[in-house]
Amino acid sequence: MDTMLWILISVALVIIVLGILAIFFIKAKEGKHKVDYYSLFIMGVIWLAVGILLDNSVLWILGIVFFVIGLANKDKWKKNRTDWKKTTKKQKNILYIATAMLFLLLVAGIIVFWLTNAGLL
Repeated sequence: MDTMLWILISVALVIIVLGILAIFFIKAKEGKHKVDYYSLFIMGVIWLAVGILLDNSVLWILGIVFFVIGLANKDKWKKNRTDWKKTTKKQKNILYIATAMLFLLLVAGIIVFWLTNAGLL
């Protein structure tokens, strides 16, 4: 039960951190936010494959939804695509911070996994 509590707390913290980053990233964008349908397509392909491999119906259904939405708007892929050259310095800094935090969360997750398997946690 104690391990389950740590997992729930960790997931809650990850959701909170990602939510805060999303708010900062959205506020950093100037003007109206446009949907990047190419990213939705790629995310759909990945989620579909992972959902099938893990036999997780929620993942593969969401993967199909994202895949279809991205594919239906294929004509808008290049128009709404944001590349690194078009981002402002503030947006780049936010992306650097988000990448670093996600990397740290990955390392922390691996450490917790190892400690749990070793029986230390």
